[in-house]
Amino acid sequence: MHLQHIEISNFRNVKSATLSLPTHGLCIVSGPNGSGKTSLLEAIYALTYGKSFRTSDPIQLIQNNQDSFSLFATLTSDAHAQETTLGVQRDRNRSIIAKCMGEPEKFSEIARMLPTRVISPTEAYTLINGGPEHRRRFLDWGVFHVKHSYWMTLKKLTRIIKQKSAALKMRCSDEELLQWNQMLCETSYALDEMRQAYIIQLTQILCKYQVYLPAISDIVLEYFPGWSRDQGDLFTQLSTVLKQERQQGHCLLGPHRAELLLNNSFGTGKDQLSRGRQKMLAIALYLAQGQFLHQETGTHPLYLIDDFSSELDRDGQQLLVDALNLEDKQVIITTLEAGYTVLDKISLSDDRVRRYSILDGRVVSC
Repeated sequence: MHLQHIEISNFRNVKSATLSLPTHGLCIVSGPNGSGKTSLLEAIYALTYGKSFRTSDPIQLIQNNQDSFSLFATLTSDAHAQETTLGVQRDRNRSIIAKCMGEPEKFSEIARMLPTRVISPTEAYTLINGGPEHRRRFLDWGVFHVKHSYWMTLKKLTRIIKQKSAALKMRCSDEELLQWNQMLCETSYALDEMRQAYIIQLTQILCKYQVYLPAISDIVLEYFPGWSRDQGDLFTQLSTVLKQERQQGHCLLGPHRAELLLNNSFGTGKDQLSRGRQKMLAIALYLAQGQFLHQETGTHPLYLIDDFSSELDRDGQQLLVDALNLEDKQVIITTLEAGYTVLDKISLSDDRVRRYSILDGRVVSC
């Protein structure tokens, strides 16, 4: 599915905005700092996932002195001429309503219809330098969109870990903990199998983008499942840490402790790469993930690229544009005023490019 049209009302500092987008190609939104560019992308993300990529407090998304924000969008498909409508509204009592074609819908289903990927300076830096949970979320997003059973398996694992942790804090018997460990192992192996298969495919596709972005050509992906594979099976290892788990009150081994390692011949990627190369690596990972999604489902993600030129010189900007291959993707980019980036000379036909400017939260077509 592709985002054809979106209307935004009272979202952060965006009072009212309407954008029409090319099905394949590029939408460029330019404006000075603080004009509402990131808020615009945040609204599109909220349409898909019902939350922000910047804050966990939904009240911050509602414009000051307003009771609610609302989003309305029209989606189209390459395969079908019929349009699909989406609507999202959240008010100050923290309730959120999502509808598809006028009927209530789960955000997990909307996410499958319109998978959306944010590439911002903060997101890129966090993916490379943040804690393991950020790279686990990267994996979870990717596997969720290509393996429909993954989401339920992940939810089951999360529930088992919470219940086991509660049992540990209540000082339950060893027999009860062994039962929790058996359930944990069964679910962990199922989740781990899907993650491993995903990483193998992702690694193969990443090689393509390392050609486009040679600054990260020596990076390889390694996966730690959350327990040591060379020290026996997970159930045995859980038995050996039972005393430590009782002392700490939570589960010490399992996929919730997994890590995606970004290594090169000199050490870890986050220790050896400059900020510009870190951004290039994050972009390559996101694009490889999107390409795998397209390979498996026929759908590209909608890419939301915030602050396009941040930490990239003009050569780096051109490499990013070339890697995006804008002819077959839908991309929305925010940038400073016209004249600052390679986007001013982008070579796409008129029907593949839309240009908007934003100032004080108001969007106009250029």
